[in-house]
Amino acid sequence: MAANHLTNHSLAQESKLELKPEQSFIFADKTLTKLNQTEIDGRLIARVISEVVAASADNGKDPLLGDLNQSSLTLDTSLYLARLGYELHEIMALMNQPVIVDMIQFMADNEFTNYRGAFTTYMKSKFGRDLSTLRNKDLTSEAFRKASSMENLSKLMLIHKKMQENKATPNEIKKYSTDSQTLILLFDRIYGQAEYLNKIIGATKYDSQSGAAGGSIYKTQINNWKSTELLELSEKERSPVPFLNVETILPKPNLSSEEIKNSPIAPLQASYTYGVEGALKSLQKLFPQLTSPVQKTLHEFK
Repeated sequence: MAANHLTNHSLAQESKLELKPEQSFIFADKTLTKLNQTEIDGRLIARVISEVVAASADNGKDPLLGDLNQSSLTLDTSLYLARLGYELHEIMALMNQPVIVDMIQFMADNEFTNYRGAFTTYMKSKFGRDLSTLRNKDLTSEAFRKASSMENLSKLMLIHKKMQENKATPNEIKKYSTDSQTLILLFDRIYGQAEYLNKIIGATKYDSQSGAAGGSIYKTQINNWKSTELLELSEKERSPVPFLNVETILPKPNLSSEEIKNSPIAPLQASYTYGVEGALKSLQKLFPQLTSPVQKTLHEFK
């Protein structure tokens, strides 16, 4: 997971990938939206990702990731925040909030496969609110800035400790409830954006063994669909893809040799055009499963 993000981070520097304005959010007193930067305030973004890569490699001997609420359900979200330029201690301050830890555990215990269903159910059961009606809120307001500031995240940890000891005041309990709901809404947005970034990563692995042609015709076709479907989805008028300029990081179909040479992602584009796309075109006349009617059927069951 972490290694994939590190590779994609290098590729994204040649792109113009960034959050749509309406998808932006404030966290730790910052609103960071670009995924093509190498550093923030002199700090190398790759270094933060590398720290997570190192922690992943050592997790068997020293289970650091588990202590930081990092699992298969949360690691991509943390890496996405790192890719935007947030620091490791800021990311961990959010990930270790009791309400976030509890919600992720709820998701795992109930075996949800869709984060939206999990988070909506959790919000309703814990706070009696419908998260689905709140997802379009502006997450850059002053109220969100205060709730997601590092200072407030520390306060919430202290209040939670006092609540466990039955020492919290009514005002503290009310504040914890209100701010926890705000953090759920923030985390819900970040989690969804991280899922889409993961889809982009999956569609930019044509120069790797898992993304190249081979294995089977169907596997090659699935790899081909990863890029073409995401491009089509991002170009829709009301696209759910939270990023702008997705086309600047994804390989495109039917490019000429000259267009491949001039592509900002030329090595990846060449791997896609001459590998996956080329293999499918070469085999099209030989295998009935590559004809249009069968392709449509396969597409429905993929």
